[in-house]
Amino acid sequence: MVRFIKFQNIAGIIANMTECFVGALLVFSLPFLAQDIYIDATKNQEVLNNLFLIGLSMWSYPLGGFIFGKFGDRFGRRTALIIIFFIMKIALLLFILSPKKSDNTPYWIFSAMSLFHFGSGAEINGGAIFSLEHSKELSQGKISGFICFFSVLGILMASCGVSIFVYLNQSCWDLIWVGFFSLVISFLLMLYAHETPIYKKTHRQKSRKIQTISLMVCFGVAALFGVAYYVPFVFLVQFIPSISQLPQESILLITNIALVVYMLALLASGIASDKLGLKQTMRMGALALICLSPLALSLVMNNEIWGFIIGQSLLAIAAGLFIGPSHALMLNLFPPQLRYQAVGSTYTLAVTIVGGNTPSLLRWFYCQTESIFPVCMWVLSWGLIVWVLLSNKWIMTRL
Repeated sequence: MVRFIKFQNIAGIIANMTECFVGALLVFSLPFLAQDIYIDATKNQEVLNNLFLIGLSMWSYPLGGFIFGKFGDRFGRRTALIIIFFIMKIALLLFILSPKKSDNTPYWIFSAMSLFHFGSGAEINGGAIFSLEHSKELSQGKISGFICFFSVLGILMASCGVSIFVYLNQSCWDLIWVGFFSLVISFLLMLYAHETPIYKKTHRQKSRKIQTISLMVCFGVAALFGVAYYVPFVFLVQFIPSISQLPQESILLITNIALVVYMLALLASGIASDKLGLKQTMRMGALALICLSPLALSLVMNNEIWGFIIGQSLLAIAAGLFIGPSHALMLNLFPPQLRYQAVGSTYTLAVTIVGGNTPSLLRWFYCQTESIFPVCMWVLSWGLIVWVLLSNKWIMTRL
C-alpha cells in the first residue's frame, strides 16, 4: 500500500471522503430535523418533503460540476478544490444558522443544500481526479477502490454519528458542526498538496475533441452509480419506515451493516479491476444488480428486520462491485485537457437527473401501483443499459 499511495493520493481521497461525509450527514439528519423545518406536517408529509428537498436542491449539482470542471482544467485541480471547500463551508454555516420552526425555514434549508450541492458537484470528481492523476496507471483501479471505500466510510461515519446523537437524545443540529470542521481539515490539506503532474504537462497543449460515445458511457455509468447508491441508502432508509412498523432509528442502525458490506465490495472490485480490467469488472457489477435486485427488493419489502438486512446487503454487494472501479474508468474516457469538465458535467448531470430523483420517483411509482415491480424495473433498466454501453463495441478494450 505504501508503494502506490502517497500524500497527494491521500489528500484527494480525504477530499472525496469529506464531501460524502457531510452530504450524508445532511441527508441522514433530515428525518430528525423535520419537526424544526416543516410546521404542523404529518410523518408522511415530512418524508415526502425531505425526498423532494433532496431531489430539488440538486439542481445546482451539475452547475457546480460544469463551472468548476472548466475552471479545474484551466487553472488546476488543486486551485479548484480549495475554492470548492470554501463554498461548502459557507453552505454548512447557512444550514446551521437557519431559523427554526418558521414559515421560511424550508427556504433557508433549500438554499443551504443547493449551495452545498453546488460545491459537492464540483468536488465529487475533483478529489477523485486529483488522487488518480497522482497514481500509476497500473494501480488506478485499486486507487479508485480506495476512493470509494473511504467515501463510504465517510457515509458510515455520518450514519453512526446521527444514530448516536438520536440514541442520546441530542440535537442533530449540533452534529452538523462536526461536518463543518471536517471541511476545514480538507481545505487545509489541499492547501499543502501539490498540483497533479498530468495537469502540469498537458493543460497548455491543444485540446482534443471529446467523443460522443465517451460522454454516453460516462452518463450511463454515473446514472447507474446514482441508482445503485440512492435505492438502498436513501430511498429505502427514508421510505420503509413510512409503510411498515419498522422505526426510523432501527433502519438507520441496520443501514450501517449494509454500508460495511458496501465498503468491502467497493475495495474488492477496485483491486480486482487492475487484473480483470475496469470495464469487465463493472459489467459484472451491472449484471449483479440486474440479477439480485428483484430478490433483494422483495426481501426488503416484507416488513421484517431480517428481510431488510439481507435485502439491503445484497443491493450493497451488487452496487459495490459496479461502483468500485468507476472513477478510474470515467477518468480514462477523456483526455487530461478536458477531463475535469467532461467527467464533472456528465457525471453530475446524470446523478441529478437519474440518481437524485430516484427516491421521489420510486416513491411515486410505489404509491401509484402499491407494487415493487416498477422499482425493480427502474434498477434493471439502467443495469441493462450500462451493461450494453460497457461492451467492446462501444469503448476501448484497454479499459
